[in-house]
This record gives sequence, C-alpha cells and structure tokens, in this order.
Amino acid sequence: MFTIGKRLRSLGLVLTIGAVAVVSSSFVPFPAQVGAGPTDPSSTTSTISPTTTTTLPSKVVHADARGHYTVLEIGDSLGIDLGWGFGVEVTPPKSPKVTVIQAAKGSTGLSNDWYYSWPANFSTLLHRSAPQVAVILLGTNDEQSIRVGTTICPFNSLCWRNAYSGRVRQMLHLAQLTHTQVIWVAALPMGAPAFNQAMVAINDVTRPIVTASPNGTFFETKPLFNSANGAYRSVAIVNRQAQSIREPDGIHINLLGSDCLALGIIKSLKETFGVPITPALPLLIQ
Repeated sequence: MFTIGKRLRSLGLVLTIGAVAVVSSSFVPFPAQVGAGPTDPSSTTSTISPTTTTTLPSKVVHADARGHYTVLEIGDSLGIDLGWGFGVEVTPPKSPKVTVIQAAKGSTGLSNDWYYSWPANFSTLLHRSAPQVAVILLGTNDEQSIRVGTTICPFNSLCWRNAYSGRVRQMLHLAQLTHTQVIWVAALPMGAPAFNQAMVAINDVTRPIVTASPNGTFFETKPLFNSANGAYRSVAIVNRQAQSIREPDGIHINLLGSDCLALGIIKSLKETFGVPITPALPLLIQ
C-alpha cells in the first residue's frame, strides 16, 4: 500500500495542510463528538433539585517508566490509510512523549483467520510493544463466511454473529491482559449500498461488545464520512473548502480523509485517555 506515488501525494498533502493550517488554531471535533457545554449560571433557576451523580471508571492511562506513551494501530488496508494520517499528525516536535506503531495489514479481518490471525498477531504485538492504547480498524474484509469447526457460517447469520462476537471479545480480552485500552474504530460507511449495509451489520455486532468492555471505546466514523442526512459522502468541508476525503473506489480513504480520521482519534486519545498528544497540522473539519 505504501507506494512511491502515495508517498509523493503525502508530501503534497503535508505542504497543502501546512499552508492552510492557519485557518484553525485547534482541532474542531466532529459533530457527534461534541458534548453539551457547561451550563450558563445566569440561566439556572433559584430552586435547585437534588441530583445523583454516577462516577464512571477513569480510562486515563499512565506513562511507562521512561515517561513515554505508545499507541499501537492495527487494521486492514483502511488501517494502513489511517496510519498515514497518524504519520502526518503525530510528530516528535508536537508530541515528544508519544510513539504510534503502525502494524496494519491489507486484506485482513476477523472473518478470514485462515489467511491472517489477528488474535495471534495482536497478542504478539501487545507483548512486544507494551502500548497503553491500541487503535483497531477492521471490518472492511469481513463480509464473508466464518468457519467454526466443520460448520460454515454465512455472513450475518446467527452462527456468524456469534462467531464474530467471540473474536471481538477475544481481541478485547487480549488487550485487557496487558492492561491496554482499546479504541475500536467503526467500519467505515461505503459508497456501494449493499457493501455499506454489510458494514452497518458488522458495527451492530461490534459496537455493544466494545462499549460494554471495561477497556473498550467505540469510535463512530459516520460523523465524518456520512452527510447530515446519513448518506455516504466523499467530500467534506475542510479548512472552509470542499475537498475529497475518499478514494474513487468508494472504499478507501484518501490522504486528507486519513488525516481527518486520525485527528478525531487523536482527540479521543487526549481527552479520554490523557495521552499528551497534539496534532502537528490541525484542520477545521465541517
């Protein structure tokens, strides 16, 4: 995936973003990630009702013995695309205490373990790199049958959903064994309607498992890659200009889209997990 042509386009992206980055001094979150702001004291009434506050477990991670943070990023070919965004945005001058390890592999997923077993390779990577947070982007290649023993489970059948659920739980458990938090990136919206529905089905299986896990955070991709009415979009307003964020195949993310997605995950790494990470080239994304 890392072709010379793409390297040249990446350089062009860096130059372009650098020229327009002055438009925004900080990253603007995607709409679905913006929470309600603090209550305006002048708008409160004189009668204050008692409230019950529920304290959620903190997901803040801690630096290693060197005061350093490691983020492991794995996935399929879209994970490789995402890695380009991290490469642009996570740099030593801006984030000197953070290292992102890119270990995505094309044509992989949780369905086709006969080709590449993510649980086995994820376990090796976790023990080798000891990351505080793992970012996982899988699903693009999972619209296929899963073999369970001698049984072939067709995509999205009950048998398939049970098997796929078990593999998602396995990945989260492996991370939990090494005290690693997980950002599970939702399978992206796709241009072809049938393919998009498959990604919706995969997210419907994955989302509740990840959100219920003590070390899981589910990162929605629809706010960036869908329009306001929920339709697939290949163009977004970035730095006040309409710009392409997807490849013409309606599947992959182009270099600007990869950067935009990386920025959203960087926001989560900083605000949810306390990783001292600052984007090198922030963008205004609408």
